[in-house]
Amino acid sequence: MRLYHHPMSSNARRAVMTAIHLGLPLELAEVDLMHPDDRRRLAELNPNGKVPVLADGDFLLWESCAIMQYLAEQAPGQTLYPPAGKARADVNRWLFWGAQHFAPAISVLTWERAWKGITGNGGADPLEEARGERRSSGRTRMDQWQQRDAG
Repeated sequence: MRLYHHPMSSNARRAVMTAIHLGLPLELAEVDLMHPDDRRRLAELNPNGKVPVLADGDFLLWESCAIMQYLAEQAPGQTLYPPAGKARADVNRWLFWGAQHFAPAISVLTWERAWKGITGNGGADPLEEARGERRSSGRTRMDQWQQRDAG
């Protein structure tokens, strides 16, 4: 299996870490997100033009959570991803919550505080940073919810 990734992508890193944890060999193909030719080739693999993309033979899979689930299913006897039922539903809940609520906030902050400068698009915009901070407030609510359940 080949994983198209970029080391700065948290989504790609989660797929790499899953494979490492499961002991699955992956051929890592780094995509230079700053190079137009690499971006064009990436768009041929993933219509969203984002990493990671997993190639397993002629099967292409994008979206990090889907890749993590697929990798777990390639490792018989693994205990990382529950086989079914309530335990799997609970893991899926947190995977989907992260993708739907946490990742969008982090992406705004990462763009404003890191990538914007790296790509020569100026400094951080305080209004956008504030928007990212507001979006990340769901994390605080979830922390409180988990503490309530643990107590």
